[in-house]
Order: sequence, then structure tokens, then C-alpha cells
Amino acid sequence: MKRRDALLALLACLLWSTAFVGIKAGFAAGARPFFFAGVRFFVSGLLLVPVAFFVEGSDKFITGIKKHWGFMAAIGFLQTALLYGAFYTGVGMIPASIAAIIIGAQPLLTSAVSHLVPPGERLNQRQWFSLILGILGLVILSLSRNTAGNASSAKTEITGIVILLLALSSGTISTIWVSRSSRVVSPLVLSSGQFLFGGGLLLVASFLVEGKPSITDSTTFYLALVWLVLVSSTAVTIWFQLLQKSGVGAGALSVWKFIIPITGALLGWLLMPGDSPDTGSVAGMSLIAVSVLFFFRSEKPRS
Repeated sequence: MKRRDALLALLACLLWSTAFVGIKAGFAAGARPFFFAGVRFFVSGLLLVPVAFFVEGSDKFITGIKKHWGFMAAIGFLQTALLYGAFYTGVGMIPASIAAIIIGAQPLLTSAVSHLVPPGERLNQRQWFSLILGILGLVILSLSRNTAGNASSAKTEITGIVILLLALSSGTISTIWVSRSSRVVSPLVLSSGQFLFGGGLLLVASFLVEGKPSITDSTTFYLALVWLVLVSSTAVTIWFQLLQKSGVGAGALSVWKFIIPITGALLGWLLMPGDSPDTGSVAGMSLIAVSVLFFFRSEKPRS
């Protein structure tokens, strides 16, 4: 990977790692998961439309929408509605630091699926061993969530972990699809279109499932919302741009996401009240981090 692409991947992952604290802040202000996610991504899509229109030009923008609307709708369902609907629901059930650690397992899942789906990004024995280490880390993390003997809280947190794994699966499918797709559509056009469609679906689901929104602390909510909109608009557009570059594989690119659990967990421990490390969390996070680093080191050097 070129140095510029590596720096862009690093920037996107650092931005994503701040999202856990922002989401928790929005929840503390009274936001519900589907509503919060829906507003965030629908507004992100609206903001990206004039940017895409200006950068790509009116003809390319309109042609892209007409020609690839079905593809954008499918990615919007997987990458925004399903992924972030599950993601926000899961984050609402567990501490921000634990959520960051779970999401950090996505590079392992993406690499494994990339290996299995033709034409495949082949994995060697050391890389498969790193995947097993990552799974072991998730198991330790899940089993350690006894929340000081509170069975009800433990059940809630384990349910949140399972829901986050569903979110990872959806994100993995959409990542590989964008990377392998032969469709030529601008990352800006794709991001704006899929955000609008996926965010709209989440808002509809919010009114059907959650009812009328009730925000108790509007200042905190809007500050968190503005930051998350900037994060999603910038990070996802960068990621789609990298995925569509030749020579940048979905599996290898996703390995950069090992940064997310480390910085995300640290921010959660530093900024969120009641969120602190314990033995199980540190052990699970350490295994996941080691597995991803081991996976990265196992790749043969490239000229």
C-alpha cells in the first residue's frame, strides 16, 4: 500500500474510534438507537450531495445516481441501515470501551470472508492462526462480562456483543461487495446515496419501533450529532475511495482497523463515567490486538 493510502486509512480509523464516545453521549442525552443513527446518516447524506454535485459535476452525479441507484440502495441497507441499526443498539447495551474492542475484530472477519469468496485473498497458516486468536479473545471478552455478579446486566451485555457481531457481518459483506464490484461509481456519489437511503430506512424504523423521539439534553445531543456526522461523512468516503483503488484488497485494508479498538477503548475509559478496564476486558482486547498484529506481520514483504 502506498504511503498516502496508508495515511488515509489511518485517518479514517482514528475518526471512527471517536464514534463510541459520541454515541454514548447522545444516548445519555435521551436519544434512541434507530433515531440517533438515522438522523446522523441522513444528515450526512444531505451534506454530501452538494459536495458530490460540485466535485464530480452535475452530469456525472446524475448519471451515477440513475445508473447505480440499485447498488447504492443495497449498500445503504447493508452498510448503513443494518450495520448501524445493530451497531447503535449493541453499543447502547455495553460500555463504549467494550464496543470498541468488539468492532476491532472486523479485520479478522473481513480477511476470513475475503479468503473464502472467489477470487479470494489467500490466507496462510499463520494468518488463520491469528483469526483463531481473535475468536478466542472475543470468547474471553464475552465470558468475562459478569458485571459484578449481576446476571441481568451480564445477559444484557452478552446480547449487546452478539448484536455487534451481527453488525460486523453486515459491514464485512458490504465492504467486500464494494471492493469486488465492477461498477464504477464515485465514492462521493456512493456515500451520499447510500447514506440517504440507509438513514431514511433507520428513521422509518425509529418511528415504527421507538415512537416519538424525546431528547432530554439537546445541547449534548446536537454536539454529539455534529461530530458523528463529520466522522461518517469523512471516514466512509475515504474508505470507499481506498476500496475502489486497484491493488488495495478489502482484507489487507481492513487490517488497519486494529487501531479502532485500542484508541476507542482508551477514549471510553478516559471520558465515560463508570467505564473502566477489568481483567477480562484487557485480556480479550490484548488477544484481539495481538491476533491482528500477528496477521499483519504474517504477510510477505512487497516491493
